[in-house]
Amino acid sequence: MCATSCHLAYRDFDSISILGSHALLGSVVPRDAFVAAKLREAGAIFIWKANLSEWSGMRGKWGHLLGQVRNGLSECGDPTLSPYYPNAHPSSSSSGSGFAAAVGLAAESLGSETHGSIVSPSSRDMLLASSLSRSGNTAGPMCRSVADATLLLHFMAGPDPRDAVTLHQPGLVPDYTRALDKNALKGVRLGVPRSFIRDTKFTEETFNSSLDVFRALGAEIIDPADFPDIEELLASKAEKRVLDVDFKVDLSKYLSELVDVPTGVKSLAALIEFNEKRADLGLPPPFYKDQSQLIQSGAAQVDDAYLSALAEDFDLGRTRGIDATV
Repeated sequence: MCATSCHLAYRDFDSISILGSHALLGSVVPRDAFVAAKLREAGAIFIWKANLSEWSGMRGKWGHLLGQVRNGLSECGDPTLSPYYPNAHPSSSSSGSGFAAAVGLAAESLGSETHGSIVSPSSRDMLLASSLSRSGNTAGPMCRSVADATLLLHFMAGPDPRDAVTLHQPGLVPDYTRALDKNALKGVRLGVPRSFIRDTKFTEETFNSSLDVFRALGAEIIDPADFPDIEELLASKAEKRVLDVDFKVDLSKYLSELVDVPTGVKSLAALIEFNEKRADLGLPPPFYKDQSQLIQSGAAQVDDAYLSALAEDFDLGRTRGIDATV
């Protein structure tokens, strides 16, 4: 049985996929999301949709300080809680899926990865997580074991005819379950990019002990294995530009394909206007007034600056990033 965040559309629970917003209450999706359809075909049972950061964290300024919209908060679901510590930050937009898996409310959970939406809550919830594509906003499993995550990947993976990025993958989808071998790590080299690891004060000892587990299983640990362009990568604004444009384009496409939207919200501009007119029914003060991310995305365009940002992401993250490190 699976729980999934409201990023993913599927035709259950009155076909509601609302991304945490009153603007989409009662909306009807035209079809299952690709991964939902594949999992359903394989026999999966979806038991609920979990809470998330409203609009995948793209409503207001990121953060949890006064005046910022904290992660895991939506006007329809209130704040997601930490499964381990009272009032601890659940982290990122798929936090509801992470909570469900961590406390055993579902055998597996699905999230959607764009800017840490899967890996960040999973790191706080002690889950194994993965995403399926090199593109942004990609579905992936959030599970308590490697076996569970592998099982989901096995049935989720494959080219989606409605997603051009997935059509570039190899024609034969690998059988991920064949990798479930206790000897699979013998001779494998694993790198530790220390420069990406933050807030290590309370976790470093435990993290380092986990490396000893990998060593005991036969892996060679390269520590550190930092990207040669790490400072340039962390300082780059290209990812944010791409995120703003992609959100606007993809959201507009999603809204245009809905079978029914009782509120009449069928565009990003209409969403911003809707939130302004009924602010008192939205997020609790002071968060409800903040639509800065939506407004910034609404002004973004597919232009030369966007294409340049895409190329910069590829160069920093792949060519001079992980490829250069390996």
